[in-house]
Amino acid sequence: METIVYRTIEYLPLALLGIGLYDFFIIHLFTLAYGHYNHANVSIPGKFVGLFLAAIIGTAIVTSSFDITILKDANLFTTISAFILICLAGYYVLGPRVKYIFNSPEMHIWHHGFDMPKDKPNGINFGLTLAIWDYLFKTNYMPYNGRDLRLGFPGIEKFPQHFSGQFFHGFLRQKN
Repeated sequence: METIVYRTIEYLPLALLGIGLYDFFIIHLFTLAYGHYNHANVSIPGKFVGLFLAAIIGTAIVTSSFDITILKDANLFTTISAFILICLAGYYVLGPRVKYIFNSPEMHIWHHGFDMPKDKPNGINFGLTLAIWDYLFKTNYMPYNGRDLRLGFPGIEKFPQHFSGQFFHGFLRQKN
């Protein structure tokens, strides 16, 4: 149900804005890949993430994808120059700020941490793709990169070990 509810909330506003099926597919692939990136054990500096995102945006602009026709009839020099400028803007402007917009493995790992901060007992870092929601709703928490963070939750040692037990765990009455 989480996927159905989450994707509906995610895509309904985009549909109201007139986003087409092709664009939905690209957005879905991006959010899926970004979710896997957030669960990967990697650390990529923000400037390179900004550069990567700017390269995607630059590619969409110079190829007139997503109905972006800014450079539709531009010559090759103008097209290449625009792409380079967009990439540089991503590296220098978006890069330092990307951590406030998009989630990262360094931020998301705290969501899976065993010990929650005392002032946030209901959880932290809920964003899958966008970190901006955690900053807006004050659920953000990242005191350091979390490299040696203890993961899990209280009672994990009693949690079912097999798929069927985990699947039905939420439907069964728990003994105290």
